[in-house]
Amino acid sequence: MSEPSNWPLSNEALRVRVPNHIISVLSDSVLSKDIFPTAIGYYPNAESHQMKRVEHDDFILIFCVDGKGVLETETYRGEVLRGDLFILPPGTPHQYKADHVQPWTLFWCHFRGALAPAFFEYIKPEDTCLAIRNLNDLKLLSQFNELITSVRACYSFEGFVHVASQLRHIITLIERIKQSKQKEKIGIILPDIHQYMRANLHKGLSLDELASFSHLSKYHFSRKYLEMTGYSPQQHFIHFKIEHACLLLEQVDISISDVAFSLGYDDALYFSRVFRKVMHLSPSQYRKSLLDELQGSKIRA
Repeated sequence: MSEPSNWPLSNEALRVRVPNHIISVLSDSVLSKDIFPTAIGYYPNAESHQMKRVEHDDFILIFCVDGKGVLETETYRGEVLRGDLFILPPGTPHQYKADHVQPWTLFWCHFRGALAPAFFEYIKPEDTCLAIRNLNDLKLLSQFNELITSVRACYSFEGFVHVASQLRHIITLIERIKQSKQKEKIGIILPDIHQYMRANLHKGLSLDELASFSHLSKYHFSRKYLEMTGYSPQQHFIHFKIEHACLLLEQVDISISDVAFSLGYDDALYFSRVFRKVMHLSPSQYRKSLLDELQGSKIRA
């Protein structure tokens, strides 16, 4: 196991080495063998904290939530700032230390498992510094705090199974946040665009209007949107309309013409053609299928 540092712990700090007999059970259990911690901790305001390893046999994940420090590997030397996370694969010579003026506050975890290399490939940075920048995110911070709370109460294999599950969730959350940050950089924030689409189902939206949510031309916006969702912006907007139409068609006292009009279609026949293209049923056929299903349920009851 890769040994953690011997930094002197404060009252709030935590350093836990998972016992070898627990590691052995975790590595064999179907519930935890994919990925599990071997050591885990929290160092607040870690003044004089430093570590140097020529080799190690675990993956090492360190998340700086305050202050700063320096990381050095064979291919990189640079600062680690608030919100930065770095992950070191086994066998990576490295050293790191807290800044002497603004010492960092760290969450850290050593982990291994049958799928640990795959999880590393899933979230690893594209550059050589092995750092993921600017992960300032309240949800991620909350998950790390919950992880430490769970570790403090760990006295058995079952407790560490729960911690292993939390670790898996944190790693997948890191990738989601990273992807979200990258999308923000190109100017396309899907939740905002989708909220605007849903708020305007009663009318048509031009590509110019949708592209106004980004700093891109409408052609560049359309191409990026297609890459991110698999649909053009206009197609996605139509799908939102039809999704809402399905809800309205459940109400038998609303005519199909009124459903069409409420979604910005003046021509009910045109609306029916659009609906059929998406749902492979006409609106009337869709409504009938709902009524037939409801009647069948009453009979079975």
